[in-house]
Amino acid sequence: MGYLQAVRITRAVNLIEYTELSVAEIADKVGFLNQNSFIKAFKGLYDMTPKEGTKLSMLLPYSS
Repeated sequence: MGYLQAVRITRAVNLIEYTELSVAEIADKVGFLNQNSFIKAFKGLYDMTPKEGTKLSMLLPYSS
C-alpha cells in the first residue's frame, strides 16, 4: 500500500468512527474513485469491510 492510499484509509477510519456517512460517501470524501476500490483497500489492511468496521466501532468504548 502506498503512502497516499494509507493516508486515505486513515482518514476513512476517522470518518467511520465519528460520522454516520455511508461507505460510498466516505470513499468519495477520502479520494477513492469508487466504493469498490475503497472496500478492497480497506479490507486488505484491516481484514474486514468498512461496514464491518462501522459495526465494530459502535461496540468499542470510547478511548482517549
